[in-house]
Amino acid sequence: MKQLLTVSLALITLLVGANSGDHSPRLYFNRFHKELTNFQIVSMEYYKTNLLSTDTKAIDSKLKKVVQQLQGSKARIAAAPVYKSDSNLRDTYLAGMDSLLQIFENDFVRIQHLKRYRNLSYAQLIAYNQALDSAEDKTRKVQNHLAQTELVFAGKHGISLKYDSRNDIQYKQFKLVSTHYQKLSSYFSDVDHQVMDYINTIQGQKSTGLNNFGLSQRVEKLSETIYENIEKAKEDIPENIDPALKKELMGYLKAIKNETRSSLKNITNVLESEPYYTNDFKNAKIDLQFFSERYSNTKNSFEQKRIQWLQAAYEEIEKMGLEN
Repeated sequence: MKQLLTVSLALITLLVGANSGDHSPRLYFNRFHKELTNFQIVSMEYYKTNLLSTDTKAIDSKLKKVVQQLQGSKARIAAAPVYKSDSNLRDTYLAGMDSLLQIFENDFVRIQHLKRYRNLSYAQLIAYNQALDSAEDKTRKVQNHLAQTELVFAGKHGISLKYDSRNDIQYKQFKLVSTHYQKLSSYFSDVDHQVMDYINTIQGQKSTGLNNFGLSQRVEKLSETIYENIEKAKEDIPENIDPALKKELMGYLKAIKNETRSSLKNITNVLESEPYYTNDFKNAKIDLQFFSERYSNTKNSFEQKRIQWLQAAYEEIEKMGLEN
């Protein structure tokens, strides 16, 4: 009888363990960390598409997949049992996935709306960049909090954690490349919108003087912006990032700096001082057209190389994952 009771208790214990689905703290940890890894994979695809593609349907589709992944993770985590009365890891993960879900359902949806209009004006570009930076910062804080909670759980249960899996390495390198790309690109966009605003202001005035549009002040502001961005770009190069993008950006900025010092200032002086019906004014407008064409070529060349750099960087990250 005593032997039968012992067997029965052992069977009950085995069934309880089987119902939990997790027989060690490491398995329990891996169960939740897998949800974070899956999120990183689908979010990388969304980020890459958002940066490299102009197809709004493709971008929206990738964003939808991130939301679906997070919804699934939230449901799976909510259904998971508590590990030996230690509910903190599960509850933190549940709150974290819920926070990420809100960020992607709200912040990133707003970002997609702003992206469609970011090239219409510099103010809208700034709004887009600020919204993107804010959403990414929120995402980063949630992920850092989850990582810290994992470390606490690991320490409590004697787990030795190593964040060096293929997916972890790829994701860290991907975020490094993407952040670097976006920051350097913002220096280009800052200058580009000021140049285009200057050109469009003049081209929009067909038969009037241009002495009341603050063109000299715009050129001066442009010169200051170019100088500031050149200085910022000199410092903005992590040791493990290929310097090719920075080199292309510096080439673009220096070319516009030289153009601004020479032709653009001369054009502005004439347009602000001469009546619109004089030959000098008309010749200055022709010079502006030549400047506009040169600028367009310089801009298009940089934008093309910028995309090529990013594509090559992402391909290297994928190769790195295959090699590990």
